[in-house]
Amino acid sequence: MRRGGWLAAGAATVAVVAVTATAIAVWPRHDPPAASGLGPRSSSVTAETGVCGFPGPLISQIVADRPSDAEEAQTRGWDLEVDGGGGQGIAVTADSVIISHEGDDGETVNVRYDHAGTYLGTSSYDFERDRSQPAHTNGAAAVADDGTIWAIDSYEGRRLLTAFSQDGRHSADYPVPASAETTGHPLDLHDVILVDDLEGSPALLVGEGEHTIHAFRQDGTYLGERTGLPDAVQAPFGRTSVAGMSAVPGDEGALSLQVADASTGALLLQVPFRTDGEDAAAGTTPTIQGIRGVAPGPDGDGFLLASATGIEWLDAAGIRRGLWTDGAAGLDLWETGGLAEHDGTYWVLTRGDGVDRVLTLTSDEMRSALTIPSALNASNEPILARLGVGIGAVTHREFDHFDAPDEPAVFLRTETGWGQRQGAPDVSVDVRYTVRGDPLSPSPVLQEERTVEPPIGGGETPLELPEARPGAYEVSLALVDRGSGAILSGSCLRYSVGAEDAPLDLAELPDGADWGGAGPLRGAQLAATLGVGSHRIQLDFSSLVPDPAATPSADGVDWFALPGSDTGEDGVEPTDPEAAGFADIAAAAALARREGVDLVVQVGRSGEGEWAAIDAGTWGGWVGVIAEAFERNAPEITLWSAWNEPNAVFETPSDFATLAEIPFADAVHAANPDAIVLGGNTLGFDPEWWRDSAETGVCSHIDAVAVHPYTGWNRSWEEEGFAADGGGYAELRAALGEDCGRLPIWDTESGWTSDGAAAYWAQGSDVARKLLWYSHERIAGWTYFYSEGGWGENGLSWSLIQDGSYVKPGGLAFASVSRLLADRDPGELVATGIPFAYAMRFSGRTDMVAAWTDEMRVDAVVTADGAAEALTIVDQYGARQTLPLRDGRAEITLAGSPRFILAPAGTTIGIEPVEAFGDDLLEARHVTASSTHVDADPQIVTSGTVNPYRPWRSGRLADGGLDETPTVEVALDAPTTLDRIAVATGNIVCCEAGLRDYTVSVRTADGQWRVVAEQKDQFWDRVVLFSFEPVVATAVRVEVPWTRVRGIRVLDVNFTGFAGGLPPPFMGLQTETDYVATIAAISAWAPAP
Repeated sequence: MRRGGWLAAGAATVAVVAVTATAIAVWPRHDPPAASGLGPRSSSVTAETGVCGFPGPLISQIVADRPSDAEEAQTRGWDLEVDGGGGQGIAVTADSVIISHEGDDGETVNVRYDHAGTYLGTSSYDFERDRSQPAHTNGAAAVADDGTIWAIDSYEGRRLLTAFSQDGRHSADYPVPASAETTGHPLDLHDVILVDDLEGSPALLVGEGEHTIHAFRQDGTYLGERTGLPDAVQAPFGRTSVAGMSAVPGDEGALSLQVADASTGALLLQVPFRTDGEDAAAGTTPTIQGIRGVAPGPDGDGFLLASATGIEWLDAAGIRRGLWTDGAAGLDLWETGGLAEHDGTYWVLTRGDGVDRVLTLTSDEMRSALTIPSALNASNEPILARLGVGIGAVTHREFDHFDAPDEPAVFLRTETGWGQRQGAPDVSVDVRYTVRGDPLSPSPVLQEERTVEPPIGGGETPLELPEARPGAYEVSLALVDRGSGAILSGSCLRYSVGAEDAPLDLAELPDGADWGGAGPLRGAQLAATLGVGSHRIQLDFSSLVPDPAATPSADGVDWFALPGSDTGEDGVEPTDPEAAGFADIAAAAALARREGVDLVVQVGRSGEGEWAAIDAGTWGGWVGVIAEAFERNAPEITLWSAWNEPNAVFETPSDFATLAEIPFADAVHAANPDAIVLGGNTLGFDPEWWRDSAETGVCSHIDAVAVHPYTGWNRSWEEEGFAADGGGYAELRAALGEDCGRLPIWDTESGWTSDGAAAYWAQGSDVARKLLWYSHERIAGWTYFYSEGGWGENGLSWSLIQDGSYVKPGGLAFASVSRLLADRDPGELVATGIPFAYAMRFSGRTDMVAAWTDEMRVDAVVTADGAAEALTIVDQYGARQTLPLRDGRAEITLAGSPRFILAPAGTTIGIEPVEAFGDDLLEARHVTASSTHVDADPQIVTSGTVNPYRPWRSGRLADGGLDETPTVEVALDAPTTLDRIAVATGNIVCCEAGLRDYTVSVRTADGQWRVVAEQKDQFWDRVVLFSFEPVVATAVRVEVPWTRVRGIRVLDVNFTGFAGGLPPPFMGLQTETDYVATIAAISAWAPAP
């Protein structure tokens, strides 16, 4: 048995592998479970509406498997004794579980329990040593069934394998002979492993250096050095095998995780992985983060690898068969932990909320835990979707981004030795892959599936990619069994291609990347590169001012608490703390001036220090001290904000103005009369707050009004109602009044999350469209939240560049669209005659019109006066194409992704419908619904907009029963001829359901219902326009059918966009109609005259 060996072996951080899971049946939407496969519904999920990295049955990994109100299955176990300390290692014998940790004086403390968790006692052992010197550890200790503990004593020049009794008494010493790797260092020897059967009898293995393994019987008989085993043996594996690490010949940046028969050396598991794979540009397969243990798989099938990211079930080549994700069902191995197995039962040492706990599972329970689905987000996707240990797709570029004119190149890479055991091929697999561009584009890229053989033994194979054009791309890969065609595992690689006029130069970025956002200098560079134009520097007031109640002075500020401070080298503190504190900020300020970037310093964020300063009346004084220091060290910075979202923490606008905002503004202006104070920073527009603020006189102290206008549920700007007449900034300006209304308006924080299939792509068009509206609204600045990082509430990610990973559609769109709008006049709305479509003219030396829709695909006619023979169309990513004109006209397709139409000098552009639309014949008509949720109103369906704040949602029937036929019906005033109907759903990019499959019917003059459209697998479009032969109708009806998921009857809708429309774990899986089916609008038109 072993204790803490994998922790001690942390020098060899391992590269985790994600690969295949035993499928949990996610049954087809329309058919009963088939003998194999998941059926047509899941096939549609993995094709055009699929989730990158989860092909075929692997979609089950992110699909709910229990009702939302069902408690998560609890894993049996027990909390460690209070006096047991923090667990550092776990060992299991025939009748006990031993948790080990280091005592206060450096001794080893063992806390014993029986297999059920009953506390049996605590003992400790230690070696003779100089107590004035720190203790050290030589890695794992071994525990025999009789309680004997075997450890290494290397103090004071000794080289002993030492035995202690169960109660900690020293019982025996056996000298370890010198070897070719002996140097005399106390840590030459490492890890003691007890193998139950080495050539017929138990044996102890002791590691030395990088390759040597000494073998002993339990009576001290020395068996010599063992060869043919892993270089560093670190744990027993079953009764006859050992697990450990070996160097990969010829590859200094790799190791191989191995399991070998202790007697013969025959390899049972060989998994090479990178140890240098954390750099985004390294072009390597993923790295395992901190191995916690290796054990046999359930019922002896395969292998379990415990690491900081969870417990993976692997086959002999490292292909994943299951995953118990860290954070699920009580598992928490991120900081520490361990895994042990004995006779088919597992014990897991875990830590959660500061409490160490031991979980115990049978083989069946472990098998079940390895199939627990996870809610997908940008942070966990690389863990959930991987081809395997030692295999993956790479690009060899920073953030997998290619600036023009470089051609994108993606490779399937395997590490040296992958797919081999004993030097011979050990796998028979292929990799199938598809490549997709933005599905929201009017002309999306979707490359048909290709197949490639992985390089056995290591190497790189290029993947065939579609023709390069600016934009974001997903490569979804499936590792398949060559014989059966069964999908074993999946992964996703996202690469991007930059526009010719928007190079990102990501390889040249300065240091300062962080999960929570870029540092000042890096942030300033990204603001210039991405076209964001501004970057917020958030100060930590509580750290800067340790004693807020003291008299404000520069000596009372800890300048090293500034972001990006230079704390010195080798523990030597710089002689000028203030200048050192401003090291990164000063460099950022200089760069910002050169690049035209606005840096905004935000001081308050509701920390204890801010409140203490306000209570002590020193807030304004400390702000003045800080502002004066900025004038001395970074005078280029002139923009300041007092507080983050004060309307969420101050009781009234008056309190904020008098206690914080006005003292802050006055102090900043005293330090720099030219400073610009961005006042407010309210969460949302909050017109009532601003209306009351205007009455305080605060606007005579500040220089701009600042808001954080996030949309609800990650909706688009238009769907939130912010683009409607009287909405958004119009409502804010009405509330500001004359004094505050004269000030420019800033958006100092807002953005969109990008987690899940739908939200990832929607971020691009949401950003692009908001830039257009901001030009139209003449907004002074928009500081996106945030340029680079991975942080977000509930595991979601807001950034434009995912930390250490890839450039998102929002980042590419920001870079391209901001440059398109540069040097052009503010946007002015242009009539199109097309419902749910927008056009905006941006005048300049030449005409440019942007056109888009409320996520509806519709053909339009572009008109051009003058003699122009062609126009240029640019998409939101900067891809350009020529649009030939015929008689000054050409047809294009509009969608939610904006298209920019550029004309040569002297030409004016127009947009009009291909077929004229008259009035919406259903607007204001009465609506009846089969059921309605308590917070919804069916009449909203004919309100004339596809962007109601609350769409209609199905409910329960009056008697509390299910609505078996969710239906919405709109009656016409009289028989009317129709040939087009549009149906709009609510947005699925966040956390609510939307339409997927439904039928559209009309009631004819004879009272019969006729189906005019049957929609299948709607996912990317929020509004669908159906055209059909003219028919005289008296009513229009939309009906939603039922289907089955995992055998559970559910409405056939998109249960958010996270899992390709299937229910994600946070939504649950249950038969329900309340708040499920969703319709935002139904519109209809007569044939064009």
